Amino acid sequence: MPQVLSTVTLERKSGIPRDAVQMDFAWATSAALDTGVLDAITTKLRNFFTVLNTGQSAILSSYLGASVSIAGHSIKHYDITGHLNGSAHGAPLQTDPMTFAVSGVGTDSLPTEVAVCLSFHSDYGTDVEFGPATRPRSRDRGRIFFGPLKTGIIVPDAVTKRPQVALALQTDLTQAALMLMAGPDPTWSVWSRKKAALASVTSAWVDDAFDVQRRRGEDPVFRITV
Repeated sequence: MPQVLSTVTLERKSGIPRDAVQMDFAWATSAALDTGVLDAITTKLRNFFTVLNTGQSAILSSYLGASVSIAGHSIKHYDITGHLNGSAHGAPLQTDPMTFAVSGVGTDSLPTEVAVCLSFHSDYGTDVEFGPATRPRSRDRGRIFFGPLKTGIIVPDAVTKRPQVALALQTDLTQAALMLMAGPDPTWSVWSRKKAALASVTSAWVDDAFDVQRRRGEDPVFRITV
């Protein structure tokens, strides 16, 4: 069964390559790995960001911060068949463009490293959460850090005033994940390098706490000293 890694790259208005944000999605297919399969994956990923699924109040690209470009984004597909242990998989088989009708609108942005985590897992089977010096179920889970984000997705808790992810974004992100999980083939999957295997995603969730991706942080432009 062929396996594919699709890397979504979101370009920033700075135009600096290292400022771009990447998100990885793994797929398994029962069909021959050809343009038709890769085009189907591209359609699913474009829909993830730009199509309103049942239960969503807004498309995901509308939550992205003002520093994100409208156009210039890309989806690169790699053949990882035979490289599920994480070994080098070579150049992309196909690169497709992606454009947002809504993105980077307004002037508000959170720091680039602030993200909301979309977590997902495959069927746990007989795997336990904790084993001798290991966590077998962690091999059945994956994460995508969605961002950069607007400031408007921060909502304070009514009692503790703890900053939380807005319920609307939690809901819209999980509903968009349902589009990736829906058939037909190819199948969105969890990629475990430890198991050297892919397994179909069966569930996804979004917590109300923010996450930080330090690698996405921007370099300072200037400093003030005393």
